[in-house]
Amino acid sequence: EDAQGDYYLTRSTDEARSFTPGVRVNPTPGTVTLADGPPTSSIDLGPDGRAHVAWTSAGETPSLFYACEPAPGASELQVVELGSMPGLSPVTALAVEASGQILLFSIATGPAADDGGEPWKAVYVRRSADGKSFTAPVVIDRDKFDVSDQSGLSAHVDELAGTIYALYRT
Repeated sequence: EDAQGDYYLTRSTDEARSFTPGVRVNPTPGTVTLADGPPTSSIDLGPDGRAHVAWTSAGETPSLFYACEPAPGASELQVVELGSMPGLSPVTALAVEASGQILLFSIATGPAADDGGEPWKAVYVRRSADGKSFTAPVVIDRDKFDVSDQSGLSAHVDELAGTIYALYRT
């Protein structure tokens, strides 16, 4: 069954011989969804070397969260709650472009079908230039393939080709 827990961020600067003390990423203890199956959080490094993390909170109304390591001179993680969407999955994906733009992917119930049929599960993306404010979620899989609730989700930015890749199962 799904469980609840915490995410911690730690670093090594000596090829994994030692690590900094872990810093809890989620602001409220025990509020991260820990599903049995695909990873439920994602992490990527920005061009400045700071870690960016995304996850879904546990509870009756799951919510999407984003956090970024403190900038030099700052002491606290920057955490943004992006709210809930109908049918929000615990699975997230995160990619940071060389420009610093953040791409946050999630799975949730898509819009109602044009033919009046049932809504489908869809992959959404939100963008942010500063990690403080994000665009509204936009569906990226308009073919209505119905993303699997058990799907893993990953994202990658190919800076050479100028392409953003998202991988998921329908």
